[in-house]
Amino acid sequence: MNDCDQSGPAVKTKPAVLIEPIEWRLWKDRLRREAITVSLSTYQDRVVAGIRIFTTSQDGKMLPTTKGVTVAVARLPELATAVNRALKKARELGLLPAGDSEDAS
Repeated sequence: MNDCDQSGPAVKTKPAVLIEPIEWRLWKDRLRREAITVSLSTYQDRVVAGIRIFTTSQDGKMLPTTKGVTVAVARLPELATAVNRALKKARELGLLPAGDSEDAS
């Protein structure tokens, strides 16, 4: 039997999961009432990437709104490409200084 023989039973590997979500926040307004949250989390045993608007409740807790998008983490490179194209076009149109760089954190 060679290494390429597929006649045996398929071995299933356990999908990657995150113990807790990983989030990055960007305040949408100066009053810090709304934030854009970019996250990696596990949903139904799949790792997903999300971009969602959160709002601050009366008691100061951040609550998710219905405004947002969640995609399979495998689609993250496509999403990054689209955002980078928008960034490039904004610079070409003079909407952003050419020297603006991405936050390294």
